[in-house]
Amino acid sequence: MSKYLKQLITDQLSSELEGVTDCVLVNVIGLSANETVDLRKQLREKDIRIRVVKNSMAMRAVEGTALAPAFEGANGTLAVCYGGEDFVTLVKEVHRHQKDEDNFEQFVAKGGVMDGETLTPEMVAEVSKWPSREEQLSILVGQLLGPGRTLLAQLESGGANLAAQIDQIDGSGASDDAEESAEAPAEEEASDDSDEEPSSEESADEESDEVEESTEVTQENTTHDVGDEEDVTGTMQWYILKVQVNRENSIRDALERRSKIAGLEEFIDEVVVPTEEVAEFNKAGKRRIVKKKLFPGYIMVHMIINDDTWFLVRETPGIGDFTGAGGKPTPMDPFEVDRILKTSEEVEDGDQQVKTAIPFKTGDRVRVKDGYFLNFEGEVEGIDEANGRVTVMINIFGRSTPVELEHWQIEDV
Repeated sequence: MSKYLKQLITDQLSSELEGVTDCVLVNVIGLSANETVDLRKQLREKDIRIRVVKNSMAMRAVEGTALAPAFEGANGTLAVCYGGEDFVTLVKEVHRHQKDEDNFEQFVAKGGVMDGETLTPEMVAEVSKWPSREEQLSILVGQLLGPGRTLLAQLESGGANLAAQIDQIDGSGASDDAEESAEAPAEEEASDDSDEEPSSEESADEESDEVEESTEVTQENTTHDVGDEEDVTGTMQWYILKVQVNRENSIRDALERRSKIAGLEEFIDEVVVPTEEVAEFNKAGKRRIVKKKLFPGYIMVHMIINDDTWFLVRETPGIGDFTGAGGKPTPMDPFEVDRILKTSEEVEDGDQQVKTAIPFKTGDRVRVKDGYFLNFEGEVEGIDEANGRVTVMINIFGRSTPVELEHWQIEDV
């Protein structure tokens, strides 16, 4: 590489990293082209950039900046990861991909820099355990809302007690009116017929009975109201939430964390991202097993809906709304829940029959892009998902002939 070209690359890198104060260095040597493209795509969704650089050029590009300590002692070719919502979020994403050995086996954190301090690989792993900005905000919101909910509960309970006392006073007033109306006829009757004069003891007994009946009615009404309030809590059921596509796993983790912070674990039992295993093939024919989401943009949650859980779910970043008619959450059918959960459990246990992700269906018009029948066109006759092969009817010497090809050897016309 000429000196001029090296200087051009160095200047470009220096311009890209201008203003960047924190970064993580990772190894990407050994990743295939497809793996590198997938990695860049997934990181870009988190607003994270990755730039493969030669160490000598990188040192010249960041000389005198906050990133300079990260490259001291580094050798060979590395990749610089920077950006994201905050540095902790960046490190968490790097650490998550590092653990995904099935798809990014060679992706390993080699160090970094934070606030001008050099980070070793071990220190990067420790930073990944810190709460991100989103998690810190969740903790703060929980702390702010906690006293307010307590005050609201106290006000509501005080209002209920006041209402019960008013009802009791009204009942006593009605009893007094009944006593007065009963005394008037008694006096008239005494003046008309002196032989049937009611005793004071009988009148007192009648008043006592009326007061007791009124008190019993008030107590029955109060007990009934409390029972109604207890019925509002509902039962644990499965619901579907609309969420941002490609963020299902992080949103699931955030919802679980927020429920623990808010002390609502007994009401939000489980959050699931339904998945299945499929086999993919690269151009070299190498087969690998990957997990695919059954319903991109949706997650399942096993919960009891009340004011606190409703607010927690709706305020979790990335969650849109519950599925249901008219905005009202509709519980899932138990049969559908069992079918989906069984598929996800088979994925976790490794018992699921692996399918091959083939982007074609019977009857599609395709063109051969690799192999002996290059540029031949034909129609898909059959699909073998287990082995990743497709049977295509190709016109050879005027006759339609079935040809078995790898699915990556063909493309849509």
